[in-house]
Amino acid sequence: MSEKEVTNTLSKRGKVEIFKKPYRRYRSINQDNSDRRIVYEKLYFVEVREG
Repeated sequence: MSEKEVTNTLSKRGKVEIFKKPYRRYRSINQDNSDRRIVYEKLYFVEVREG
């Protein structure tokens, strides 16, 4: 699912906030500092509307 699809689906229940945290990618091979790609962890928070 794309982020847009997730957001659209969750917004039907309430207000959506997305928290994003960068991490340096971990690889068990090539553990030198030459591979500095970043991956992101995302947390979707929904403040549910009453009713």
